[in-house]
Amino acid sequence: HFRALRAQGALKKPASADYNALIDAQAKAGNVQEVSELLAAMVEDGRNPSCFARTGLLKALCATGDLQKAFEEFEKMQKEKKTISSYPFNVLLTAALNLWNPMIFFKVKEEMEQTAVPPNSNTLGLMVRMYGHKRMSGKAFALAEEWEKKWGLVPDAVVMSCLCTACFQSKDIKRALQTFEAAMKMGNSCREGAFKRQVINRLCKMCIRAGSCHRAVLLV
Repeated sequence: HFRALRAQGALKKPASADYNALIDAQAKAGNVQEVSELLAAMVEDGRNPSCFARTGLLKALCATGDLQKAFEEFEKMQKEKKTISSYPFNVLLTAALNLWNPMIFFKVKEEMEQTAVPPNSNTLGLMVRMYGHKRMSGKAFALAEEWEKKWGLVPDAVVMSCLCTACFQSKDIKRALQTFEAAMKMGNSCREGAFKRQVINRLCKMCIRAGSCHRAVLLV
């Protein structure tokens, strides 16, 4: 429909925000060709595709499972200094984690550190999840501490849940309990809702398996 209207000259030049919305919708559906055409149309209309718009192509490629091609496009953005926010990094980190490609995952992490783009809570949660899957909970906690000092990034409820899960994956019941206790002091986002229920459930199972039934009772 967009192509037909443009060909007929019946469509006024969309604003950048309209282009961004169209690109994001096509990217989520994995429509690489459509995203490419929209980016080209933006340029034709004299609009400079933003970091968000350019990341649409990465997202579309990731949606199709073509992580290598997405990384190549990401490298182009890096050379053009278009990766000015954590958004493109998070898109690739998410895909690399979901498609289980640690090599590309850590390449993106390295690029982020070299570019000095500030991470956000989403970035930290992704990093903790990767270290958890690799049974490297110590590195997950070290990174959380490092980024809190460097970027002022205080772990939120989602990150605390990821840290607890990393402990479960490493079978580190002591640290899991310490992390849970720390999370309970953080505020309502951790003390209420799914976070508390899910973590307590897994902690109880760990305690019972370790023969510490009294700990499990205290948690309930």
